[in-house]
Amino acid sequence: MKDRDALIFALTRFARRLRLNAVLCEFARMACAILGALVLYQILAAAIAAPAVLNALATLLALVLIAVIGFFVLRTLRPIALDEAAATLDARMDLKDELKTGYWFARQRKVSPLVELQIHRAVLTAQRMIPSEVFPITIARSAFAAVGLAFAAGVLSWFAPYFGHSQSPFADSIGTEFSLKPVMTLASQRFTTKDCLPPIAVARPLVQDKNPREVLNIENPL
Repeated sequence: MKDRDALIFALTRFARRLRLNAVLCEFARMACAILGALVLYQILAAAIAAPAVLNALATLLALVLIAVIGFFVLRTLRPIALDEAAATLDARMDLKDELKTGYWFARQRKVSPLVELQIHRAVLTAQRMIPSEVFPITIARSAFAAVGLAFAAGVLSWFAPYFGHSQSPFADSIGTEFSLKPVMTLASQRFTTKDCLPPIAVARPLVQDKNPREVLNIENPL
């Protein structure tokens, strides 16, 4: 194997290791975002308790989850370039841009003793290092936040039935208003002008139905 191909093969192993750490980091961030949205939904569901609002929140939560998953999946698909891996390895091991310079010469078509010497030195340096030791698997800080959010989501799910029957004052006022409106409408329909007439106006037809002589006797008893 030529030194140019050997250098590219060695840098490819380091690039795969860097991509693994990047994928784990993005996965922890995605879990943190999803669990944060779930905790926020549970808090709002316990505070509002209105069916229409809860349905809208559930739809919004589903759209947010789809957007978050798609965003982080696209980020994890981004490959690690070999020049980026060489620069990261130089910075980690303090190699004074040895690997980056060797990779740049390896991509060129120029052939000279100085170029071949630089590539050969870069190959020997890269082969002496083990990717798992240079770039070990690290746990991102967002993973700890995701664990805390998962615990909070579990606690809220456990206590959710106790808050399911309670409603906020805003929801109670809305429910009372809509429940009293049919009663007020029915009462206004039953209330007519006949209810405002005096009792004598209702009793007059009873007097008019009697015999005129009896009416005169009642009005003039003497």
